[in-house]
Amino acid sequence: MTRDTGVRAALTRRGLLAGGAALTAVSATGQVHGQYVWQPNGTLTYRVSADDSEIGSLIVTFAPSGADLTVRTQVSISFNVAFVTVFRYEHEAVETWRDGRLIAFTSETDDDGKPHRVDGFATEDGFQINGQEGTYHAPADVMSASYWNRDILNRTLLFDPQDGELHSQTIHGSGRETIRAGGRPIRAIRYDITAKQRGFVWYEDSGRWLASAFERGGVSVEQRLAG
Repeated sequence: MTRDTGVRAALTRRGLLAGGAALTAVSATGQVHGQYVWQPNGTLTYRVSADDSEIGSLIVTFAPSGADLTVRTQVSISFNVAFVTVFRYEHEAVETWRDGRLIAFTSETDDDGKPHRVDGFATEDGFQINGQEGTYHAPADVMSASYWNRDILNRTLLFDPQDGELHSQTIHGSGRETIRAGGRPIRAIRYDITAKQRGFVWYEDSGRWLASAFERGGVSVEQRLAG
C-alpha cells in the first residue's frame, strides 16, 4: 500500500472525529465561564494534518449568553493526490451548555458524500442521543468526543459526534513537555488517552487545548493550534 492510499484509507474509516474530535466537552457541577473554557468569547483554529501533511482545518467558536454557552465546531478536510481531490470531509457540530451541563447537541457530517446526523438533549436523569445507528441513553454528564474542554479528561464515557455511538475513555498517564503550537513553543501537559483510538492530547496550564494526535490505520492524524 502506498502512503497516499494508506492516508486515504485511514481517513475514510468511520470514527474520523472520535477521540479528539479526533479530528473534532464541563462537569455537571462546574462553571461554564472560566474553569473549563479557555476562551469563551472567541475562536480557536487548528491545522489538521495526516503524517505531517496539512489536509484541513478545525475551528471552534464560543458564544456565551447568560448562563448558556454555545460551542460550534467546524471541520473541513480535503485530501488530494496529483492535484485531484480523492477525499472530502465536512463536519459541523453545535453544543449548548447551561450551568456547566451539556443540554443539547446537533451535528451534520458529509463523509465523502455519505451524510450523517446526530442530535441529543438532556433528560431528567441523563442525556438522549439520536444517531443514524440508533438511540443511546447516556449519563447526564456525558460529553462529545471533542477535546476543546479539558474537563473531558474526567469522563469515562463519550459519544462520537459523527454517529452518536458511545465509547469508553481511559487516561493512561500524563507528563509535561514543550510543544510548538500557536506559532511558538508552549509548555504543555500531555495526556495518553484511549477512546475510540489511542493517542495523545496536550493542554496549556490555563486549560487551552493545544493539540491532539491519534493513530488511524497506521496514519498519524493531528490537530494543532494555529498561529
